[in-house]
Amino acid sequence: MTLTLPENNQLRVSRYVFLFERDEECFLYNARTNSFYTLSGDTLHALKKKELHQNDIPEELLSTLRLKKVLTTKEEDDCFLDFLKLNCLKDNFGHEYMSFTILPTVSCNLRCPYCFEQNKPSGIMSVEDADNIVDFIKSRATTGKYSITWFGGEPLLGLSAIEHILTRLEKEEGLSRIDHSIITNGTLLNKKASELFSKFPLDSMQITLDGDKASHNKKRFFQSGEGTFDIILNNVAEFLRINPKCQVTFRVNVDNTNKEEYISVHNMLKERFKDYFMSVYPGILRANKGCEDETFFTSSQHLEFNTELWKNNIKSMYPCHLSKGCCATSVSSYVIGPKGELYLCWEHAGNSQKIIGNIDGTPGVCTKRYPDYMLRGTCFSDPRCLECGLLPICSGGCPDKRIANLCDGDSHDLCSVYSDENGRGLEEALYTYYKLTSKQQQR
Repeated sequence: MTLTLPENNQLRVSRYVFLFERDEECFLYNARTNSFYTLSGDTLHALKKKELHQNDIPEELLSTLRLKKVLTTKEEDDCFLDFLKLNCLKDNFGHEYMSFTILPTVSCNLRCPYCFEQNKPSGIMSVEDADNIVDFIKSRATTGKYSITWFGGEPLLGLSAIEHILTRLEKEEGLSRIDHSIITNGTLLNKKASELFSKFPLDSMQITLDGDKASHNKKRFFQSGEGTFDIILNNVAEFLRINPKCQVTFRVNVDNTNKEEYISVHNMLKERFKDYFMSVYPGILRANKGCEDETFFTSSQHLEFNTELWKNNIKSMYPCHLSKGCCATSVSSYVIGPKGELYLCWEHAGNSQKIIGNIDGTPGVCTKRYPDYMLRGTCFSDPRCLECGLLPICSGGCPDKRIANLCDGDSHDLCSVYSDENGRGLEEALYTYYKLTSKQQQR
């Protein structure tokens, strides 16, 4: 078979392909296809040439490399990038269904010393505001499909408002709730709450822990100083007894003070809730603007931590394709505060300087930021990201931090852990994956 090379575009190694050597072995990773191969030294040498010619590589191998998107043209790479951007635009500007994150309150019943919710207004959503939110949902869910996430503060402080909104929505014709979730600290997940969500089933619930019992109780406690670890786990157990189909996710915050605890906490949760739909993941606290001290992970420490998880059969080192953007870059998403105020990002809730408007149409202090997030909040507005071969396996970074960099002069690191040391992080992850996988296959 004869392979004809492109006439108008020089054949080259795709920008999404990474070539490296470790311990006299040669490797190729393609972020576009998320594929990983070993190579001969001759093939690696040929692919590293600045200009590639047809006679540099055997014809059969050349055909395979073209098929696997290893060898492409600039036009082909640009076309792939356009499709990534198009998919992001479809997600961010689509109207298939509307997503509402609703805060019945921004108050909390805990006194966690690190919490970003401190010094925010108190109070629970009124019946009048709850009714107005129902009317707002009706007016915006033009396809009839919508999702709700309850957030806070601690949303279960406003259980009566939650019940009022759900009861009213249930009576509305032409509306269909396609997803229902809550993010809660779990301390108020009592019988009344469990029975309410039995009537209006939750698809998912997220709860955060801060390490093992001792570490958690030092960081997540009531105003009295009483720890919450056992209360949360007992509440979840009782909730799942009543609502066994709900997917519960535990986020376990991890930094350099408690990283040794994660594996035992992970295994304990997996065993305790093994009969239910339960997952656990580490909430990595990485060094960034404003939190650069030794408590937080650097990128290399993050990779070392992931390696330990992989060795214990908990987390794969292997990359995955990631979507771009979030509710802050979606025209079909609303974050609604207890008085009907609107925010772009969950972390803005309760901050009067971050209000973009109100469900009654009143503009907010931060209304002018809305187009910034929608048009410049994703990686596709960043020339560096567009040229980066890691883009398919990177989320593009937090849109809120990206806008802070663009508009406020901040310097948040938006890059993936794989980009550490000019791509060295990716090599470390892949080679670790290769070594550990090889050992497992030899057993």
